[in-house]
Amino acid sequence: MTFQYVHGLQDDIAGFLADTLRRRRLRNDYLSADILNDASWDMMRDLYLSREVTVSSLCIASRAPFTTALRWIAKLEQEGLIYRQPRPNDRRSSHMLLSDKGRVAMEGWARHAMHPPVAEGSELHAKAG
Repeated sequence: MTFQYVHGLQDDIAGFLADTLRRRRLRNDYLSADILNDASWDMMRDLYLSREVTVSSLCIASRAPFTTALRWIAKLEQEGLIYRQPRPNDRRSSHMLLSDKGRVAMEGWARHAMHPPVAEGSELHAKAG
């Protein structure tokens, strides 16, 4: 991949990176910092988008080693953000679902991340796009 300098692009990149950092920090307002890492965040996003997935699929979505992903699933369950629902036709496996608490947290974060309050006199303005 080749990158080419485009006049003004640095401002766009700086705005995007500032917005990304703001969004990442905003997660702590909705979810406990001790459960947030890339693996658990990817699991929460996957469950929100997919509604229900198998434990194996959730582990794959985390992009973490399987044993690490299982520990994060247990932690998210303990925090009440996700829950297990046995499959009706096969009690040996279960689906993972986002709890109401998890859904409220994800939607609250997303609303604030998509539509941040604009502070008067703010020097950083993220550009949507």
